[in-house]
Amino acid sequence: MAPSERDTYGVICKGATLTPLANGFCFGEGPRWFEGLLWFSDMLGEALHTVNLHGDMTKLALTVSPS
Repeated sequence: MAPSERDTYGVICKGATLTPLANGFCFGEGPRWFEGLLWFSDMLGEALHTVNLHGDMTKLALTVSPS
């Protein structure tokens, strides 16, 4: 079955066009919508990102301290 034919469990409307908001991170995870921004972590990229609906992205580098 082609990816476009897979069941989306009613989350995405049939015939919808999906457009990525942002790219350039290693492994985005833990998305949260807060105050008009999508916030997510990128632990492999050692950063916290935000992106708005226009695709404007910010990156906050995480400092890793030895334990």
